[in-house]
Amino acid sequence: MNKHFSEIDSTNAEMHRWLNSGDKVDNYSYITADFQTTGRGQVGNTWESEPQANLLFTAVVRPQELDVRKQFYLSMAVSLAIVEAIETAINQRLSDIHIKWPNDIYYKNYKLGGILIENSLQEHFIRNSIIGLGLNVNQREFHSDAPNPISLASITGKNWNTADFATSIIDSLKRWIPRVDMEDWPYIVTAYMSRLYLYDGKMHPFCADGVAFEAQIKRIETDGRLVLSTSDGTEKSFFFKEVEYVLR
Repeated sequence: MNKHFSEIDSTNAEMHRWLNSGDKVDNYSYITADFQTTGRGQVGNTWESEPQANLLFTAVVRPQELDVRKQFYLSMAVSLAIVEAIETAINQRLSDIHIKWPNDIYYKNYKLGGILIENSLQEHFIRNSIIGLGLNVNQREFHSDAPNPISLASITGKNWNTADFATSIIDSLKRWIPRVDMEDWPYIVTAYMSRLYLYDGKMHPFCADGVAFEAQIKRIETDGRLVLSTSDGTEKSFFFKEVEYVLR
């Protein structure tokens, strides 16, 4: 089940309205739009998108009795599903496509897509997971203050049918969400770490509380914290928005 809009405030907002309307909304239902007037990113950020150029997409998935304390496993699985779907849609494995913690989609040092996941709860289980994605597909020029956007058209040199990415993402989610349901945590973590941006054993620049430092990515905790090791071997852990990557 899916809906498409030529213009909308945001696909995530419309999914919330759909779920609250009383209508039946099947698992893996999704919404796409040609243009969003108030597209959102993580923690109040906005998402720039040229009309009809990119994929503006929101799906709903319903994990089976996933404890809210394990929601980062869902986030990892969703990120992996989207990377897989991109490569399936363009029929090409991109060795330089990565997941920037927690769930941005990167190509080399450039941002290709952003994911916004909003979970609703029933007791301490996730009832609905609303998965929003902005994926730069055919846009070649960007005018916002975003520091490093890139699109699949810029990477591959050709334009793509955005609808193909929506169906590819749903197919990929249907492969990855069952791994969450089966609590196949080692497989998910191993796959996520293999795609993690800057997880390469090297020192990289970060910034926390206005202080710049260099550190190596060591691991991701089960609650989603990023663990970094500084040059003297000190480990520091951070939740999302507590630390920033310093882009070179």
